[in-house]
Amino acid sequence: MPIHDPCALLNRLLEEPTESAWLEFKVNNKDPREIGEYVSALANSAMLAGRDRAFLVFGIEDRTRSKVGTELRLQQLKHGNEDFTNWLARMVEPRVLIEVLDFVCDGLTYSVVAIEPSYERPVKFAGTEFVRIGENKKKLAEFPEHERALWIATGRRRFETAVASSNVTAHNVFATLDPDPIYDLTGEPKPKNPQEIVRKMVDAGFLLDNLEGRFDITNLGAIMPGRDVTVFPSIAGKTVRIVKYAGRDKSRSDFEQEGKKGYAVGFTGMMRFLMERLPKEERYIDGVRRMVPHFPETAVREVIANALIHQDFMATGVGPVVEIYENRLEVTPGREHNRRLAVQIFRGTSVPAAFNEVES
Repeated sequence: MPIHDPCALLNRLLEEPTESAWLEFKVNNKDPREIGEYVSALANSAMLAGRDRAFLVFGIEDRTRSKVGTELRLQQLKHGNEDFTNWLARMVEPRVLIEVLDFVCDGLTYSVVAIEPSYERPVKFAGTEFVRIGENKKKLAEFPEHERALWIATGRRRFETAVASSNVTAHNVFATLDPDPIYDLTGEPKPKNPQEIVRKMVDAGFLLDNLEGRFDITNLGAIMPGRDVTVFPSIAGKTVRIVKYAGRDKSRSDFEQEGKKGYAVGFTGMMRFLMERLPKEERYIDGVRRMVPHFPETAVREVIANALIHQDFMATGVGPVVEIYENRLEVTPGREHNRRLAVQIFRGTSVPAAFNEVES
């Protein structure tokens, strides 16, 4: 997530009550190795704190939080004959996203190193892991309880927490995401204050505060309350496709429809669309002759909901597919390496008998 407005970021970081595990202020420090150790310590501590980025800021007095500027120019700094940024990237493992920026605010120069933590394993600098303990930088090996917690935390990387769209204004948040399902599904009254709604979406994991006065939309936000998931490259292939065939095989199709709305926004409408197009038969219900779908709506809803939830979001390719045949409904969570695992609902089955997994 690149920095778009460094001055806004600086002012936001200065609002933090104290330095923390993921934030360090300094005035001048031209020792590349010291900076590298802080990169490791801040990255690991950010992971433990559940933060998506850590920051090392030059030009701020630590104790007073005074803006004094810095003589340091990280983008011009050298280590031997090598650019500092290239050297730092080479010395840090595993490879993590590190952004180095020099900028001017109100006539004073500042430098910042923004670090995203590793979701693979603890971050090392020159072969050693570091961590912040209080306001001090320490070797991680000296604190085995922190090391264990860090290994656990790095294993929690999930697709839904990754960023689908960055640096979005509050106005564009509402143009991109529909918050109504959050309140419809929970039964909570929808606030009139947009800031409260944004805060709710942050709490739900749909948005991340990027500390620059804007927001990052997560994959979870894009796939659930997204108004049009196709605008997000990371999940554009996860739309639900409905295909209806004329008989019991794929030889002739009647229609094909692909949705664009997020699952929370579009699920009810998709179910209505699907149930209206399922094969129907005439039955007497409570003494009244009615046309009803071959397949019970409860079974259809449960199978599709499970396919959406349990698909492999990390896999690329075809997203969930619902195929309607004369005698069955087939739901495929997705496709990877030409391998397909589908769940079938046959005509006349009860809900427990509806789950018949097939592979082709």
